[in-house]
Amino acid sequence: MVTPANTMDAPARKIRVSTSGEDLLLRLCLIALGVFLVVGLLLPIYTLLSKGVQDADGNFVGLQNFVT
Repeated sequence: MVTPANTMDAPARKIRVSTSGEDLLLRLCLIALGVFLVVGLLLPIYTLLSKGVQDADGNFVGLQNFVT
């Protein structure tokens, strides 16, 4: 099998991608959305689930609350 010479001998070129102000704004918005999801959704769900496995005194009882 014969390969073209220019594909084997070509040096690797470094490509520099410039970031614009829009890219920075997009990344900041994505980070803000991620923080909102963690604070607004995951932390309340964690609180509900952790309270579900505790008794009235705050002791860990596992799934006993759901059995009774």
